Amino acid sequence: MQKKLRKGYTSPVLLIGKINKKKKTISSSTPKLLMFFRSEDQAKGLPKEDKNASRTLTYLTNTIKDILEDKKYDQSFGFDFFREKSIGKNTKVYKIDEDKKGDYVINGNLYSESDTGITLEKLYDKTSLTFELVDGKKTYSIDEEFNLKKGKSSLIDKTYYAPNILIKPGKEVKIVSKLFDTDESSKLGQQVTFKFSNLKGIESYTQNSTFNKNEEIVEFKIKTKLNEVIDSKSTVSAIIKDAFGNDLEIGRLTILPNKVYEPKFIFVDTFYKKNTTKSNSNYNSLVNNINNKAFNQASINFVLGKNQILNVTDTDFPLKDSSNNIGKYFVQKSGTQDYETTQNDSLGNALKTITSKFFEKMSEEILLEIEKSMQNFDVNDGTTTQKLMPQNKTLKDWFIQYSQTPNASSTAIKWYDRLFEGLCDYIDEMRFGFYPMFMCNNIIATKDELAVGFTRDKGLIIPSNAFSDVMTIVHELGHCLGLRHTFDKLNHEKGDVKIKPINTLENIMDYLTNGTTNHSKNFMTYQIDRMRENSERLKYNVEDMGFIIEKETIANPPQTVVKDFNGNKTIEDFSKKLCKYLFDSYEGIYNLQNTTKLYSHRDKILGIFVDIIKNYFKNL
Repeated sequence: MQKKLRKGYTSPVLLIGKINKKKKTISSSTPKLLMFFRSEDQAKGLPKEDKNASRTLTYLTNTIKDILEDKKYDQSFGFDFFREKSIGKNTKVYKIDEDKKGDYVINGNLYSESDTGITLEKLYDKTSLTFELVDGKKTYSIDEEFNLKKGKSSLIDKTYYAPNILIKPGKEVKIVSKLFDTDESSKLGQQVTFKFSNLKGIESYTQNSTFNKNEEIVEFKIKTKLNEVIDSKSTVSAIIKDAFGNDLEIGRLTILPNKVYEPKFIFVDTFYKKNTTKSNSNYNSLVNNINNKAFNQASINFVLGKNQILNVTDTDFPLKDSSNNIGKYFVQKSGTQDYETTQNDSLGNALKTITSKFFEKMSEEILLEIEKSMQNFDVNDGTTTQKLMPQNKTLKDWFIQYSQTPNASSTAIKWYDRLFEGLCDYIDEMRFGFYPMFMCNNIIATKDELAVGFTRDKGLIIPSNAFSDVMTIVHELGHCLGLRHTFDKLNHEKGDVKIKPINTLENIMDYLTNGTTNHSKNFMTYQIDRMRENSERLKYNVEDMGFIIEKETIANPPQTVVKDFNGNKTIEDFSKKLCKYLFDSYEGIYNLQNTTKLYSHRDKILGIFVDIIKNYFKNL
């Protein structure tokens, strides 16, 4: 006999099971919602503001009460959900405008910003389930702390959006599921089956769970395959049987793609006004913490390159800004060999100089390799075979010698500097995934900055008193990977999203601290997507940089140049100048009358340059 629906039953959940007359409930047929959470603490409403606390947290110029934290989330996987009150009223996403090459547009000193047309809720799978459960004439709702209460919800949007989870390949995570049921029975015995829409990249998972009472929390496991990535979104549906034996979805979880990106850290032990040639620093533990506590949430796994040393003096300045010497930003700390910051933007300004000096060091090393190769490169110029450059001449010397010949170019004396600056520019612009970490051993930040990284840029400056502050370093790396803050800071900067601090209690890109404790724990889905989009722009294997030798697209007559996968014009210009300066110097110094044979060596020289730059970055 077909079972009848209870009169007045208006929930979207269909009738299931048998009527329990003694309890005056409908047992397992009552309305249900199953929610997924990253931890048991989150399922109990954490984190949240501790309204009874005497301690406060500083948020720019405002304060809120201390936080009751989620202490059971280990931060090694990404997990995020959307709910109206968890974000606030403004769910718009903003972006920095880009030109056709993908570079940021800057108006004066400020980035040009526009509304993307995206709202945060669009990044989550909208279901037909709701936070309101209607059982006959009674209405129940799930409150902000995830408790089932009688009464209608105060939410405008009562929709249940499936949470997003991202698990890097080869990892097992233990999250939880929580069943909300209007049945008051203490022995529900509700069987729930979990079904994946696509098992690609999934090695194992919890297939069935039993819930014995309302608001029971049950562990749920997922393990991803090590050698197979999840390349598109998939879903996990929580399924029960309705009164007719049909599958009925009562909960959902979205599995995000988990392709791994592996950018390289280059730790640079940086010394200010102190000449140091050796360092025994070991950053393995720091790298592991950075990955496990933050970036594995986005399936970004930093790898460790070779440590380097950089000595900086107080008269150093950025390559193209000689008026901005670094000395004004630091003062020696009394009674010590250390130096303190002098103003709020000391680290940011110092980062420009230190990054410039590091790229200059790299350029010098690459040019030295080019020099050695040209000193050993045999050319047949049509009359004789000899080395392109003498063994006892540097590139700079060779160009200067040429500048002293009768018909030399008046600019020849500047040729080495032009090559040097061009190479520095290319290293800065090239889309190769490496991040210099400038560990400033004898600099102490005494102002409000503990570390600084620039948005979607290479380089991070870390003073000695922040070496162990993992989450501050993570925050600044978030900027390097393309993230801005979750707030607008008046007269200073714009945020990707503009959310009040009470709604971003644990977000890594917020500024929430009590001065001693950093509450950062997670990235939201938008931030994960943004970091992955910016990571996709880069290459992590130097072979993927696509260095090729081919003719220019715009030139008369066109000449062969070096190009990369991104069509970077700086490397094309550098390779063109390199050949011109070498050939013109050879022709002028040896008074060569016919250059046809000499110029036939062009592609071989370009090939040597490609090999040098590939080997350099491969061994970085």
